[in-house]
Amino acid sequence: IIGSDGYPYLFKVAYTLDSEGNIIYTGDGWSYDGATLVLAAKSDGTTLYDFGGAALECWVQITASNITVKNAVLKNKFVMTGANAVSFENCVFANEIAASNTQNTTFTNCMFVGSKSLMTDSAKVTYTNCLFDAQRVSALDTAAMTALNLCRIVAQDGSSVDWKLTALNSTE
Repeated sequence: IIGSDGYPYLFKVAYTLDSEGNIIYTGDGWSYDGATLVLAAKSDGTTLYDFGGAALECWVQITASNITVKNAVLKNKFVMTGANAVSFENCVFANEIAASNTQNTTFTNCMFVGSKSLMTDSAKVTYTNCLFDAQRVSALDTAAMTALNLCRIVAQDGSSVDWKLTALNSTE
């Protein structure tokens, strides 16, 4: 659904007008208002979005549960609100992540560069085999985090350290 320009491919895509006359494009499990791509469950009940390595220039928002996003480069703001059991695999986050009222979010084989992460009011966030730049790590919400498993943090000078944080309520 993403064109080579990083925005949703809208040729022959159905659209409606909202109450303010703005065009809202809709596809199977997604909508786009000209600025934000919103992901939800598809009509067949599947919730996997594999972007095949595409770089998304638009904002991305998830408000539904059980969504899996794979192989995406999210170059602009990413927002999750009220979502449960959202997974990200092999993704690059190059800008702000804002999440609130989310639970059981997992990031596997992801890279976090650029701006900050705001995982406010979120519970059970797990990072596995992820790469963080130092700027991103300083903004991680460790109170919401359950684990950083085999992750690497890279400082601005290029030095790095491996980091494993066990569950915060663990007795280890």
